[in-house]
Amino acid sequence: MIINKKIISLCFVLCGCAGGTIDGVSGIDAGKLSREETLSYRNCNDDSDCIYAQNGCCDCANGGESIAVNINDAVEFQALFECDNVACTAIGAMPACDQGTAKCESGVCEFTRATNDLL
Repeated sequence: MIINKKIISLCFVLCGCAGGTIDGVSGIDAGKLSREETLSYRNCNDDSDCIYAQNGCCDCANGGESIAVNINDAVEFQALFECDNVACTAIGAMPACDQGTAKCESGVCEFTRATNDLL
């Protein structure tokens, strides 16, 4: 059975921007960029170079991913995603997806989400 790629892409949009790839096509069509595709936005020398970024149109609880990018590349990184007509699910995250620490580790910005010690 052959499934139309447009139908699969529409499903990802309607179901909250699930990540991954579709027949080798990654990125916006699949909800978020792969780690390799984000690396050029994540170069750093110091922790102060790094800032939280949402990888994908939806947040980490809805198919996207919490990452850190270089503060000087953050606007360009977010511009990669065309999110005007993307419907994300409304699942919440505790703590929020942007709560955590952005650090420079071995020349790459990395984001560690905060944990909820109450759970």
